[in-house]
Amino acid sequence: MGMSIYAGQANSSDYRALTPEEKSRLTAALLKQGCRNPKAMKFDVETNLFEAEDAVCEGGRKYDIYLDRNFRIVSMKPD
Repeated sequence: MGMSIYAGQANSSDYRALTPEEKSRLTAALLKQGCRNPKAMKFDVETNLFEAEDAVCEGGRKYDIYLDRNFRIVSMKPD
């Protein structure tokens, strides 16, 4: 029984909100790549990556962008 409770808790806490400093650094990293206005920004505690959902990049195309803890882009997936 204890394992099922733990598993439920792990699934509900995969993401955490960003600190003000993280939000500022993530926004700056996106702007440097020509991207802006993500729908959501969060940190995935399982993958240890920041995520910017639906960021609008040059040409108006939307991407889900993943960045490491040093705010370097590791993946950009078209949305």
